[in-house]
Amino acid sequence: MLMQKLRNAQSVIQGHRIPELPEEILKLEAELKGKFPDIQAVADIIERNTSLSGEVIKVINSPVMKLNLPEPIHPIRCQYLV
Repeated sequence: MLMQKLRNAQSVIQGHRIPELPEEILKLEAELKGKFPDIQAVADIIERNTSLSGEVIKVINSPVMKLNLPEPIHPIRCQYLV
């Protein structure tokens, strides 16, 4: 039964290509994994990718973060990440 499920899954994904991660994601991961990540470098990397910037802003402004900010954050700038 498990082998049949694996075969079915393989047939579904066969011929589909998984997109590569954007370069900014790889750079961001490398920077954040460093012993002392440079917060300005992190902000610069996030700024370069509009999709990533939007997602970060969405998370920061979400009620889940409970940051109690006086107003929503709009641009990505280093002073917000400190």
